[in-house]
Amino acid sequence: MLPVVLLLVATSALANPVARVDQVSYNDVGSNSIIDGVLDVVDGGDTTFNLLTSQAIIRDLVSLPDPRSQALGYGQAIALIGSLATGIPGDSCAAAQFIDDYVNGVTEGQSVRNFINSLAGQIDLVAQLSSNSNALRFATGPRGNCNGGGRNYQFEAAWDLIFDAATPSQFNFINEQYCAAKRLNSAVSARSNNAAAVITAVSLPVVNNILLNSLNEITDFAGAIGQGNARAFAGAAKSALLRAASGY
Repeated sequence: MLPVVLLLVATSALANPVARVDQVSYNDVGSNSIIDGVLDVVDGGDTTFNLLTSQAIIRDLVSLPDPRSQALGYGQAIALIGSLATGIPGDSCAAAQFIDDYVNGVTEGQSVRNFINSLAGQIDLVAQLSSNSNALRFATGPRGNCNGGGRNYQFEAAWDLIFDAATPSQFNFINEQYCAAKRLNSAVSARSNNAAAVITAVSLPVVNNILLNSLNEITDFAGAIGQGNARAFAGAAKSALLRAASGY
């Protein structure tokens, strides 16, 4: 959403256009500027409609006034862009394993920390991409060793848990993100499937809590991406994530 939106509407071919100006708060302008810097580092030539839809929802989440929604939006953005960063997609084994563990009741311990480690790796990829857009053109994304490359996991059950934890202000946006993720999950391409898996995993309540507890460092990192100096803030963001995860 732009800070000022000018709409011109003509009721007929000869009618004078009617202008309407919509204004948003300065806080929304700042958060949108930061998240745009994150989402814009990825090559738009590979961005499908469903990925664009997911990115638009991320912008909406970050623009909400509560820190929990902002943490969710920034987490989704980093996970999504990290999954799209390399020219050759990896897989989503780490996300899929964590999702299955969480749905099966493993909501703390090594499973959580393993996924947060993979999210920290996404921070490195995003930082590298932001400093040199061609650096990862021929690179292969992270890969694990799992059935179907991480395409087989309990998608619907995971989103049931995400909905259960949603606040009233963010519920509609989470529902929209679920619809976008479902389309990405059912797509043919590995790139889309990976995006669905990481968005699902990072939206689970325990990860949202970890992101909330490291929001200051995550926001600093996100703000540095658009300025081209994300590497200087990547270490602090990763350390904050891992420190927050150590309590689970």
